[in-house]
Amino acid sequence: MKKQFGTLVTPVLFLLVQEDFDGVLVKLKLVQRKDDAIKSLVEIVEQGGHEEYVVKNNLYRQKDGEVLIVVPKLVQEGIIRQTHEKGHFSADKTKKIIQGDYWFPKINSKVETQYIVRNCIHCVLAKRKQNKKEEYLHSIKKNNTAQRSPCQSCQRSSKRY
Repeated sequence: MKKQFGTLVTPVLFLLVQEDFDGVLVKLKLVQRKDDAIKSLVEIVEQGGHEEYVVKNNLYRQKDGEVLIVVPKLVQEGIIRQTHEKGHFSADKTKKIIQGDYWFPKINSKVETQYIVRNCIHCVLAKRKQNKKEEYLHSIKKNNTAQRSPCQSCQRSSKRY
């Protein structure tokens, strides 16, 4: 039986990792159109309700003079993963790179708490090799151990074993 995707999450996350920035914008535009929270925000912005948001082809947010694309909740993890995997950056550097192009609520805590950076296999292995050097095993000295032969610890029984 063929497994079907119930939502748009898995295909979009897969495509986000393999696309360049222009390709990501196209995918984000499609996901933005399906996100209910962003739909309602776009309606408010088009009526002139929010000055910090702008609607062009996609929904953007103006912050500190820059225009950042608003990332729907479905693909936030994919954006974090894609950004980290471009160079296996630390959590702080991953946040700074994301904040240069994208905006979503609680971006700082999401990068730190989603464990994408912390549990990256490549980063864990590289960190382990850098911080520890291999050492030789050392023998442990025995201190006053009582010697017993294996036969002394056995008790006789009526079953003859």
